[in-house]
Amino acid sequence: MGHAKPVGADAVIGNKPIATQHLFYELNWSNPAMVLRSAHAPTVCNCMRTFSLCAVLVALCLRAQAEPFKIFVAGDGRADYPDASDPAHALSPRPEDKNGIDQCTVADISAAAVKEKPDLFLWTGDIVNVNYMTGSEPGEKSKFFKGGLDAWFKAMEPVYQNHIKVLPTRGNHEVVWYDEKHKPHPLNDAEKIWKDAFSGRHALPQETVFDNNQLSFYYAQGPVLLIGLDQYERNYDDHHVNQQWLNDVLNKNKKPFIFAFGHEEAFATSTNHPATDTLAAHREERDKMCKALGDAGAQVYLCGHDHFYDRMLATWSKGNCKIRQVAAGTAGAPFYAKTDYPGENDWTLKQERHFDSVYGYVLISLDGNTATIEFKGRNLCGYETRDSFSYKVDAP
Repeated sequence: MGHAKPVGADAVIGNKPIATQHLFYELNWSNPAMVLRSAHAPTVCNCMRTFSLCAVLVALCLRAQAEPFKIFVAGDGRADYPDASDPAHALSPRPEDKNGIDQCTVADISAAAVKEKPDLFLWTGDIVNVNYMTGSEPGEKSKFFKGGLDAWFKAMEPVYQNHIKVLPTRGNHEVVWYDEKHKPHPLNDAEKIWKDAFSGRHALPQETVFDNNQLSFYYAQGPVLLIGLDQYERNYDDHHVNQQWLNDVLNKNKKPFIFAFGHEEAFATSTNHPATDTLAAHREERDKMCKALGDAGAQVYLCGHDHFYDRMLATWSKGNCKIRQVAAGTAGAPFYAKTDYPGENDWTLKQERHFDSVYGYVLISLDGNTATIEFKGRNLCGYETRDSFSYKVDAP
């Protein structure tokens, strides 16, 4: 530990000016930080001042380099469906649901993100539940959708205030509304409302590169490539990704850590959303996506859609391709119950971890050449790690 007086009459720590002629600091190399105290110490020579400041800067730089790169992942924060037997709560039987979203849980997830201090926040779709009770006319449903997005931004305000970069993809509830029989209908102006909402102060980072439809995108920073896959660019029932664009992105952006994310599962995780309601509806196209990601070095695909946590290892019998699917639709939507995986002809699906009836989020930490993926579930005291796994890549 060394002692010295800082340079100059006044300086700034954070955004607060300090009178440095009456202060000196201690440098603790095990936890490099300046501890300021009032003191009337003798003036030291300029060389000591310069050395001391350089030591602080070097230590702080080393500390900054040692911080893991963090990616926060959450999705499925929509409200429940109406309950005809409960007229007192026309839109949802759950008191936490307002404006089509679970405002309480989304706000709680937002607060947790601020505590985690991630570099990026990924949202995997399903923000607003627009249904047969949210207006009788198409324009009323579109207005409700817009209001639900505004409510989501309000719940997410701490994330935006802390300048955490947000990268969202759409879910089925951002594309269609549902009638009493759970039949989907196109939501008027849904694409325009989405694009208008995520503009201005809520716009994606400037470094984001979109596809021609301005819906799918990629974001590259340091050793990581993040690919947001919109799965409704053609229409709601198509369940596809823009494969040609994805191939081009992977070919032009070689990164050791690659994470693709979208709303729907590549492999159905339950009968709540059967294979026909996921990317598995078109298995040949889905297989091309998985192979392209695997060939590029991606090891994890992130999604939601089913309202539980599920980690699956999918192994392809037709080639050297393995990928882990991490599904976490756990940001406030009503819970789904576990069922067996629907069958796959050419893939072996192994369930590695599963949790029902828990809200939470996924946290990815990149430290050197190691990626650690955690699922943190809510309990009465806060969020705790319920699942964790790691993998290594060639040195970034």
